[in-house]
Amino acid sequence: MVVGQLKADEDPIMGFHQMFLLKNINDAWVCTNDMFRLALHNFG
Repeated sequence: MVVGQLKADEDPIMGFHQMFLLKNINDAWVCTNDMFRLALHNFG
């Protein structure tokens, strides 16, 4: 899992997390599943 923050131009910083599954097929790594989510709400 990757957790971080995105900043584009003058927009506010948005948190995100990304999860992906890597699988080794014939000596090559392939991304078989990828999920990316923005954290648009701040409940803290």
